[in-house]
Amino acid sequence: MVEPVYDLLVGRGHPVRRVRDVLLADAEDLVLADYAAFNNLVVVTFDPHFRRLAHSKEEVRCLHIRTRERNARDRLREHYDETVALFYDGKRLVTLPRNGPPDASA
Repeated sequence: MVEPVYDLLVGRGHPVRRVRDVLLADAEDLVLADYAAFNNLVVVTFDPHFRRLAHSKEEVRCLHIRTRERNARDRLREHYDETVALFYDGKRLVTLPRNGPPDASA
């Protein structure tokens, strides 16, 4: 997760853990998914491969931000309330597209 996105989430009071902080920087995606599920965390990622893994694992929640770019934090800030509401509504996989609101239709 890029630092500006990390800073935004921490600033909003979310219990954010970076993989490097929990010594999982070199872990396989499946290990990260299991860690997040066990700790009731949402994985925030730019990786489309992790998105596919999260789609196949019922217990994993994932925010996939399409295309890693400099304005990811601004897009998340713009659609923050909608994004959080989708997770509160029980959605497991939310995608923040390059343009427009978050999508949980997958």
